[in-house]
Amino acid sequence: MTARYADTPPDSVTAELEATLERVKTALEIHCEDPDAPGPLDDIVRGLRDVRGACVLLEQHEAAQQAGELLGWAERLMHGQTEDAEGLRARLLESVLRLARYLAWRHRSRHRAEAAPPAPVIDLAAFALDLNTLRSRFQRTLLGLLRGDKLDHHLDQLAT
Repeated sequence: MTARYADTPPDSVTAELEATLERVKTALEIHCEDPDAPGPLDDIVRGLRDVRGACVLLEQHEAAQQAGELLGWAERLMHGQTEDAEGLRARLLESVLRLARYLAWRHRSRHRAEAAPPAPVIDLAAFALDLNTLRSRFQRTLLGLLRGDKLDHHLDQLAT
């Protein structure tokens, strides 16, 4: 992602991030089927750079770090600096899918937290007044029961 995304709302960056991850996944699938095709690797590297930048903008540092590692793997594939290219392609595809699931989970959990109603504000002064009133009624009820008064009368006083 470029600097133009710095002023973009997080939901727009997230939508672009999901689309970019989908393009990277598609390019990876094409590259796994035909490893000699040079085009998909360029798209993968460019897409993973965009993903890492978007994760930094969204302040999802774990995802940005993982995208950086995946970018390193893709660059090693592009420059032929690996012995087990087939295994690395499979791990790269699996990791991109895992990163997409992780980012989707983070996005859902963030929206759930934003949608939760705020905790009600308790007026402590009113609560203390109610508590003092209730305490005095409760004490009168207990004293009345100890004297042998009728229980119904005292329970009615507690309820009011």
